Amino acid sequence: MSGGQLGALLAGIALLILAAGCDDAAEPQKAGIMIRHKSAGDVLQVVHGDTLAGAELDGISLDGADLANQNMTRASLRRTHLQSADLRRANLESADLEGARLTAADLSGANLAHAKLQAADLANANLAGATLTDADATNTNMGLADLRGAHLEGADLQRSDLTTAKMEGATYDAKTHWPLTFDPKPHGARLIAPSASPRTRPK
Repeated sequence: MSGGQLGALLAGIALLILAAGCDDAAEPQKAGIMIRHKSAGDVLQVVHGDTLAGAELDGISLDGADLANQNMTRASLRRTHLQSADLRRANLESADLEGARLTAADLSGANLAHAKLQAADLANANLAGATLTDADATNTNMGLADLRGAHLEGADLQRSDLTTAKMEGATYDAKTHWPLTFDPKPHGARLIAPSASPRTRPK
């Protein structure tokens, strides 16, 4: 091979390496899911991956977050601040919300089946039409919460504050555990047969 041919070969190899480098640089980087404030639009948290299912978001501030319609099944939100957050129709099945601050949060139509809500603060929260079947909501503050039309079948609500909650049209069954001396019927809740109890809400 002549010197000219060798030079051309080396130049060709260099061009191939350069092109490969450019392709790598052009490949888009996954930024993850940006959780934004529902009105200001500020980014509150970036979660790596393409879903919030199973995400670990313990103890952070997500006050006012826009999380409507998000899939957050099995997510960990222990002691997380979610005051006034938009969680409408969010799927929080089996999520861990123990000790979370959800005051004035909008959880209307959300799926909280099998969720852990022990000691959570849901004062003034909107839970209208939400599914809480088999949820553990013991020691939960639900003062002035809107539970109208909610599904409470199998939910454990012992030692929770429900005295000022709105419950018209909410449904429960024989497996629902209420706070001591609390009678749901005067509050407008309705007892249903076990066969009619939705254990989970369709996704």
